[in-house]
Amino acid sequence: MQSGSSSLAHERLQRHPVAFATIGVIHTLLTAGIVFGWASLLPVLRDDGMDLPPSAFARIFTHGAIGNYLSSLPLGLVLDKFGPKTCGILSSTLVAIGLVLCARGTNGSPTCLDTGFALLGFAGPGVQLPTLHIARLFDGDKAALYMSAQAGAFDGGRWCCSRYY
Repeated sequence: MQSGSSSLAHERLQRHPVAFATIGVIHTLLTAGIVFGWASLLPVLRDDGMDLPPSAFARIFTHGAIGNYLSSLPLGLVLDKFGPKTCGILSSTLVAIGLVLCARGTNGSPTCLDTGFALLGFAGPGVQLPTLHIARLFDGDKAALYMSAQAGAFDGGRWCCSRYY
């Protein structure tokens, strides 16, 4: 039954590659590079009453960035061992938990903010990794265009944070 289900999913991907590519790029834009929009969030956090010294804000960003850089290997192993669906679900779940912790952290708990932002940084690449295989649905230049769109969406994640201020 597993191979039939997999075959149906693959046929669906082949019939609508542009739709799935668009969803993949939007998913990456909204979640994968969000940790790099930290500078845009600082004024919002201060306006909301987060009265922390600059060194604490710098530490929170550092933990998010380190999580982002270190997560590619373990999440790549999850991708190789369990497949893109499991990697995507795991990473999206970690992003959701990170967002909840960040929201609780703005209510006075810098530890929640720190842990949540580290989770956002860690899970971000795991959101993007499963979508990279979609490039195989396209030929030549279209595959390169999709990969470029993915890279742009990852870097464009900082735009999401700037919309809040």
